[in-house]
Amino acid sequence: MPEPAKDDAAEMLRAISKALVRRHQLQNWKKELLDKKEVLDRQIVVAEKEENQVEEVLSSAPELTSIAQELLGKGAELRGAGDDEIAIYNPGYVSSADKERLLLKMLKDYHKEHPEAEGMPFSTIKAVLKNRYKIETGSAGLFFRRELKNWDTAGGTKNKMVLLDLQKLSERVPKEVP
Repeated sequence: MPEPAKDDAAEMLRAISKALVRRHQLQNWKKELLDKKEVLDRQIVVAEKEENQVEEVLSSAPELTSIAQELLGKGAELRGAGDDEIAIYNPGYVSSADKERLLLKMLKDYHKEHPEAEGMPFSTIKAVLKNRYKIETGSAGLFFRRELKNWDTAGGTKNKMVLLDLQKLSERVPKEVP
Protein backbone atom coordinates (compact mmCIF):
# COMPACT_ATOMS: atom_id res chain seq x y z
CA MET A 1 0.00 0.00 0.00
CA PRO A 2 1.65 3.29 -1.04
CA GLU A 3 2.07 5.85 1.71
CA PRO A 4 0.21 9.17 1.14
CA ALA A 5 1.79 12.60 1.41
CA LYS A 6 1.73 13.70 5.07
CA ASP A 7 0.60 17.23 4.20
CA ASP A 8 -2.70 16.08 2.67
CA ALA A 9 -4.88 15.21 5.72
CA ALA A 10 -7.83 13.87 3.69
CA GLU A 11 -5.57 11.55 1.72
CA MET A 12 -3.87 10.42 4.93
CA LEU A 13 -7.23 9.73 6.61
CA ARG A 14 -8.39 7.72 3.56
CA ALA A 15 -5.19 5.64 3.65
CA ILE A 16 -5.53 5.02 7.39
CA SER A 17 -9.14 3.99 6.92
CA LYS A 18 -8.18 1.51 4.18
CA ALA A 19 -5.33 0.18 6.33
CA LEU A 20 -7.67 -0.41 9.29
CA VAL A 21 -10.11 -2.33 7.11
CA ARG A 22 -7.30 -4.34 5.55
CA ARG A 23 -5.81 -5.12 8.97
CA HIS A 24 -9.15 -6.57 10.06
CA GLN A 25 -9.40 -8.62 6.84
CA LEU A 26 -5.87 -9.96 7.31
CA GLN A 27 -6.58 -10.93 10.93
CA ASN A 28 -9.70 -12.85 9.84
CA TRP A 29 -7.82 -14.50 6.99
CA LYS A 30 -5.00 -15.52 9.34
CA LYS A 31 -7.53 -16.98 11.81
CA GLU A 32 -9.19 -18.94 8.99
CA LEU A 33 -5.82 -20.32 7.86
CA LEU A 34 -4.91 -21.31 11.43
CA ASP A 35 -8.27 -23.11 11.76
CA LYS A 36 -7.57 -25.02 8.53
CA LYS A 37 -4.08 -25.86 9.78
CA GLU A 38 -5.56 -27.20 13.02
CA VAL A 39 -7.95 -29.44 11.07
CA LEU A 40 -5.10 -30.70 8.88
CA ASP A 41 -2.92 -31.33 11.94
CA ARG A 42 -5.69 -33.46 13.49
CA GLN A 43 -6.12 -35.38 10.22
CA ILE A 44 -2.37 -36.02 10.08
CA VAL A 45 -2.46 -37.40 13.64
CA VAL A 46 -5.32 -39.76 12.73
CA ALA A 47 -3.54 -40.87 9.52
CA GLU A 48 -0.26 -41.45 11.37
CA LYS A 49 -2.05 -43.45 14.07
CA GLU A 50 -3.69 -45.65 11.44
CA GLU A 51 -0.40 -45.97 9.54
CA ASN A 52 1.34 -47.09 12.76
CA GLN A 53 -1.36 -49.73 13.30
CA VAL A 54 -0.87 -51.02 9.76
CA GLU A 55 2.91 -51.12 10.17
CA GLU A 56 2.49 -52.94 13.50
CA VAL A 57 0.45 -55.66 11.78
CA LEU A 58 2.94 -55.92 8.91
CA SER A 59 5.99 -56.02 11.18
CA SER A 60 4.48 -58.66 13.48
CA ALA A 61 5.22 -61.33 10.86
CA PRO A 62 7.84 -60.03 8.43
CA GLU A 63 8.25 -63.38 6.64
CA LEU A 64 4.52 -63.69 5.97
CA THR A 65 4.34 -60.04 4.96
CA SER A 66 7.09 -60.60 2.40
CA ILE A 67 5.37 -63.68 0.99
CA ALA A 68 1.96 -61.96 0.88
CA GLN A 69 3.53 -58.99 -0.86
CA GLU A 70 4.98 -61.24 -3.54
CA LEU A 71 1.72 -63.16 -3.97
CA LEU A 72 -0.44 -60.07 -4.18
CA GLY A 73 1.91 -58.08 -6.36
CA LYS A 74 -0.29 -55.91 -8.53
CA GLY A 75 -3.43 -57.47 -7.06
CA ALA A 76 -3.36 -55.11 -4.10
CA GLU A 77 -3.44 -52.12 -6.44
CA LEU A 78 -6.27 -53.61 -8.51
CA ARG A 79 -8.64 -53.81 -5.53
CA GLY A 80 -9.87 -50.33 -6.33
CA ALA A 81 -9.57 -47.00 -4.65
CA GLY A 82 -10.84 -46.89 -1.09
CA ASP A 83 -10.48 -49.29 1.81
CA ASP A 84 -11.87 -52.58 3.13
CA GLU A 85 -15.37 -51.16 3.65
CA ILE A 86 -15.84 -49.83 0.14
CA ALA A 87 -13.71 -49.83 -2.97
CA ILE A 88 -14.48 -48.07 -6.22
CA TYR A 89 -13.26 -50.19 -9.12
CA ASN A 90 -14.40 -47.91 -11.92
CA PRO A 91 -14.25 -44.22 -10.92
CA GLY A 92 -15.85 -43.33 -14.28
CA TYR A 93 -19.11 -45.02 -13.27
CA VAL A 94 -20.35 -45.39 -9.70
CA SER A 95 -23.72 -47.06 -9.18
CA SER A 96 -26.44 -45.49 -7.03
CA ALA A 97 -26.02 -48.20 -4.39
CA ASP A 98 -22.26 -47.57 -4.26
CA LYS A 99 -22.85 -43.82 -4.07
CA GLU A 100 -25.17 -44.28 -1.10
CA ARG A 101 -22.64 -46.49 0.69
CA LEU A 102 -19.82 -44.13 -0.26
CA LEU A 103 -21.57 -41.01 1.05
CA LEU A 104 -22.43 -42.72 4.33
CA LYS A 105 -18.84 -43.95 4.73
CA MET A 106 -17.43 -40.50 3.99
CA LEU A 107 -19.77 -38.83 6.50
CA LYS A 108 -18.92 -41.40 9.20
CA ASP A 109 -15.18 -41.02 8.56
CA TYR A 110 -15.47 -37.23 8.63
CA HIS A 111 -17.33 -37.40 11.94
CA LYS A 112 -14.55 -39.60 13.39
CA GLU A 113 -11.90 -37.12 12.24
CA HIS A 114 -13.92 -34.03 13.25
CA PRO A 115 -16.18 -34.97 16.17
CA GLU A 116 -17.04 -31.32 16.85
CA ALA A 117 -18.09 -30.55 13.27
CA GLU A 118 -21.69 -29.69 12.52
CA GLY A 119 -21.47 -30.89 8.96
CA MET A 120 -19.18 -31.99 6.13
CA PRO A 121 -18.60 -29.24 3.54
CA PHE A 122 -19.28 -30.09 -0.10
CA SER A 123 -15.76 -28.89 -0.92
CA THR A 124 -14.35 -31.52 1.46
CA ILE A 125 -16.60 -34.21 -0.05
CA LYS A 126 -15.28 -33.32 -3.50
CA ALA A 127 -11.67 -33.42 -2.24
CA VAL A 128 -12.18 -36.84 -0.60
CA LEU A 129 -13.76 -38.19 -3.78
CA LYS A 130 -10.74 -37.03 -5.76
CA ASN A 131 -7.94 -37.95 -3.34
CA ARG A 132 -9.19 -41.09 -1.61
CA TYR A 133 -11.45 -42.64 -4.24
CA LYS A 134 -9.91 -41.23 -7.47
CA ILE A 135 -13.29 -39.88 -8.61
CA GLU A 136 -13.18 -36.65 -10.59
CA THR A 137 -16.40 -34.64 -10.43
CA GLY A 138 -17.37 -31.05 -11.08
CA SER A 139 -19.52 -30.90 -7.98
CA ALA A 140 -20.19 -33.06 -4.93
CA GLY A 141 -23.82 -31.96 -5.07
CA LEU A 142 -24.23 -33.23 -8.62
CA PHE A 143 -22.34 -36.45 -7.97
CA PHE A 144 -24.54 -37.30 -4.95
CA ARG A 145 -27.73 -35.56 -6.20
CA ARG A 146 -30.08 -38.48 -5.42
CA GLU A 147 -28.33 -39.58 -2.24
CA LEU A 148 -28.32 -36.08 -0.71
CA LYS A 149 -32.13 -36.01 -0.71
CA ASN A 150 -31.94 -38.20 2.41
CA TRP A 151 -29.68 -35.75 4.26
CA ASP A 152 -30.20 -32.23 5.59
CA THR A 153 -27.89 -29.56 4.21
CA ALA A 154 -27.01 -26.04 5.29
CA GLY A 155 -25.15 -23.07 3.87
CA GLY A 156 -25.19 -21.22 0.61
CA THR A 157 -23.70 -21.92 -2.78
CA LYS A 158 -20.11 -21.32 -1.67
CA ASN A 159 -20.14 -23.03 1.73
CA LYS A 160 -22.81 -25.71 1.56
CA MET A 161 -22.46 -28.73 3.84
CA VAL A 162 -24.19 -32.00 4.65
CA LEU A 163 -25.32 -31.87 8.27
CA LEU A 164 -24.01 -34.74 10.35
CA ASP A 165 -27.10 -36.30 11.89
CA LEU A 166 -25.53 -38.64 14.46
CA GLN A 167 -28.66 -40.74 14.75
CA LYS A 168 -28.78 -41.29 10.98
CA LEU A 169 -25.06 -42.09 10.91
CA SER A 170 -25.43 -44.79 13.56
CA GLU A 171 -28.71 -46.25 12.23
CA ARG A 172 -27.91 -46.39 8.53
CA VAL A 173 -26.26 -49.53 7.31
CA PRO A 174 -24.75 -49.31 3.84
CA LYS A 175 -26.60 -51.48 1.35
CA GLU A 176 -24.69 -54.45 0.09
CA VAL A 177 -23.95 -54.47 -3.60
CA PRO A 178 -25.25 -57.62 -5.33
